Amino acid sequence: MQINLSDFLRKKENFRLLLVVFLLLILFVSLYLFLILPALRADIYREKEVFTSEMVDNGLTVIDHFRNLEDQGILSTEEAKEEATRLIREMRYGEDNRDYFWIIDYDATVIVHPFRPELEKTDVSETEDETGFLLFREMVRIAREDGAGHLTYQWQYYDDSERTGGKLSYVAAYEPWQWIVGTGIYLTDLDAAAARHQNIAALALTVIFALAVTVTYYYYRGREKEKELLQSEEKYRLIAENTADTITLMDMDLNYLYVSPSIYNLQGFTSSEALERNLEQTSATGNAVACGRQG
Repeated sequence: MQINLSDFLRKKENFRLLLVVFLLLILFVSLYLFLILPALRADIYREKEVFTSEMVDNGLTVIDHFRNLEDQGILSTEEAKEEATRLIREMRYGEDNRDYFWIIDYDATVIVHPFRPELEKTDVSETEDETGFLLFREMVRIAREDGAGHLTYQWQYYDDSERTGGKLSYVAAYEPWQWIVGTGIYLTDLDAAAARHQNIAALALTVIFALAVTVTYYYYRGREKEKELLQSEEKYRLIAENTADTITLMDMDLNYLYVSPSIYNLQGFTSSEALERNLEQTSATGNAVACGRQG
């Protein structure tokens, strides 16, 4: 059965139903955009903060291992530092193993930077990002005053010297050698994670909308089918009540379920009186009963 949309919307109850569906969808979208999505991004941000701090802890564990070898006299101080920096330089994690660690000292001199080796052994205390933020000074301040902490800034995107990106980093002091170990993730990664959740939510919205439209369609279709059935029943009732022939409907025990009004002309009793009898009783009167249909 085809449904004409204009006919559908002209009916007030159908229009109200669709209006409620769309208002609920608008409410859900608004809640998602202004409440759920910001909370989701904040959760992802906090998750990445925890993750970067755990990664730096791993780096500190590596350094501390060689510091212990120094204390035991197995390695000299220079040998211990050399082995520690070698491993830190090679350590990678994240997608495609592109995320890395760096080390600076309390004077903001770079000791290790895998993607910017030209900075090693140089003072970067005056280095600014593109917003004018003195990021390495802030790292030193965090290490000296707080021992560890997070910061955000703009920095070269991995090994692409032509591109910069926002970065969330965590730095922690290693007091025995007055080193500061840091690592970070680019905010584009956070945006990508949020986008994945957003795509899932968009898919859910699409499914909800499709279900709402489908339910509305079948509700309307059911109403139309019910209306057609009632019209059909009314048409056949009028035919049965106005025909000269007697139409009856009986059960398996030959009890009447329906008798058309014309039985009065044939047997002299009304339909309601006939329903109180069965075929045998009406046949006893000597009148013939026309059975148009048996059930």
